[in-house]
Amino acid sequence: MSLLLKDRIYTMQAPTAKRGVYPMHGYKLGLYRLPIKLDDPSEIKSIIEGMKKTFDMDQYADRIYAVEKFAAPQWVKDYRRKADHFAKMIIDTILRNTILSDKLVEHFMKTEKISESQAIGKISELTPLAQIVLDAKPIAKIEPPKPVVEGVKPLVTRDGESVVPGPIDVEYKEKMGPSAPFKTKTGHELKTWGREGTDNKVLGVFGEFCSVDFDICIGDGACIDACPVAVYEFFDFPGNVGSTKKPLQINEPDCIFCLACEGVCPPQAIKIFPQ
Repeated sequence: MSLLLKDRIYTMQAPTAKRGVYPMHGYKLGLYRLPIKLDDPSEIKSIIEGMKKTFDMDQYADRIYAVEKFAAPQWVKDYRRKADHFAKMIIDTILRNTILSDKLVEHFMKTEKISESQAIGKISELTPLAQIVLDAKPIAKIEPPKPVVEGVKPLVTRDGESVVPGPIDVEYKEKMGPSAPFKTKTGHELKTWGREGTDNKVLGVFGEFCSVDFDICIGDGACIDACPVAVYEFFDFPGNVGSTKKPLQINEPDCIFCLACEGVCPPQAIKIFPQ
């Protein structure tokens, strides 16, 4: 790690093994330690919502993750230096464009006894690589949970803008509303739950006993290779943020419930219900 990032950022490279992507490809992931605390969940959400169109944003507990993709290091000259540079650029951009900048101004004014203009100048010096992002400070609102009405299934809501994390919820039939069936080229009708519209942004779950949550699915095709009876075949679903190709269960009635596909799915998007 370069001295530029010492005591400011932890960097980590995580290999991926998606179909068509060599394992040496990876992600650059930065965690910035700040002298402030975010207590309100809506504040964390506002940062993620404000920057998700600029970076791949995610969160885990009280950590906010910003991900930037890099090519294989041996194919890029001065990879380490460039990786550090872009990691710093990500940090600077987030600090300058989100509510973190306001909180840092307050922190500097209080701890260093300086004026607001001086605190703003201090942040400018701290974030020289920042890119200005318009409308990056949304006011996030956390909606209270809706009461469960007896006899009515609570619906799972998805915005279609971000990949849904796995694993598949085995109780999806109780939490999603049934949607229109999907007819495959083999003539079989796949039951679906939670599918919205025809733009493929929210696909929900396809399949009654060989079930795949297509909003979790990343389309790596491991299930196609693992299935001994050719239940799956790639089908185009343009517009889905998870992947535009999905392993569709064109031969769901042929499933022998061996669980091979369920075991190899990287994001755990598959659940087999033996009959």
